Amino acid sequence: MGEEDPVKARECLANGREYLEARSTENARSWHVGAAAVTASLAAILLLVDMIGFDGLKGYFGDTLLTVVTASLLGALGALLSILSRVRKLDVDPSAGKFIHRFEGVCRIAAGTLGALLIALGVRANLAFGFITSMHSHQLAAVLTVCFVAGASERIVPSFIANVEGRAGRPKNTST
Repeated sequence: MGEEDPVKARECLANGREYLEARSTENARSWHVGAAAVTASLAAILLLVDMIGFDGLKGYFGDTLLTVVTASLLGALGALLSILSRVRKLDVDPSAGKFIHRFEGVCRIAAGTLGALLIALGVRANLAFGFITSMHSHQLAAVLTVCFVAGASERIVPSFIANVEGRAGRPKNTST
């Protein structure tokens, strides 16, 4: 068949190459998302234990520490939501291999967790989201929501860091 019709042969090869590339990309995405899901599931289990025993743990660890830990764990779930919401757009290189894609999936969840931790600390220090400290009845829910969003967002944490850096670099008002 190929000897008789080189155009069809080239077409078959192109179709085969396209098929293999599509399946390889699917594999790479599944490695990435699978590792992220497992990592976020571990955070969800810790979050569940935290939420079930919140009152008992609060007496042992203190309200502030427990709130910050809870908020950080919600950041992991926010990061997973971000990955899942754009799974078809994930830029993956199938030739990079399974380890790299799994590592990146774990790192994205870790980044969401650490970002939420930073935001939770910033809220507690009144450096971010100042409106939360003025809330009395729903303060915990507001902190947890903001930290979930921080885990999902790729802009909130860098903006917060830039804001804190800007404050640190400003000269103090020394008017006499």
